[in-house]
Amino acid sequence: AELVQVYRDSADEEEQHLRSTCLTRLYTELARTLTSKDEDVRKETRDCLLRLVQIVGPGEAVEPVVDALSGALTRGPQRHVLAYTINTVVQAASESTIV
Repeated sequence: AELVQVYRDSADEEEQHLRSTCLTRLYTELARTLTSKDEDVRKETRDCLLRLVQIVGPGEAVEPVVDALSGALTRGPQRHVLAYTINTVVQAASESTIV
């Protein structure tokens, strides 16, 4: 809860840009982790993405997460992982009370 408040209270433009850049890198690394063939790794990664979306806020996080996922999951069975993960993220964001 404290991390959420610190994130939202920051108004400095340079700090916001830095945070956005770091989050984009994090989303990209997590998306790459979803290419794993290990189902448990993918599940834990999805759970981590969902927590990040809740912390950052669905309005700010969903689009960059979907962009990162779309860029990383491009081949064969990865497309199914992509569809499932995007569905999970969008569902969680729509149910989230954190705005």
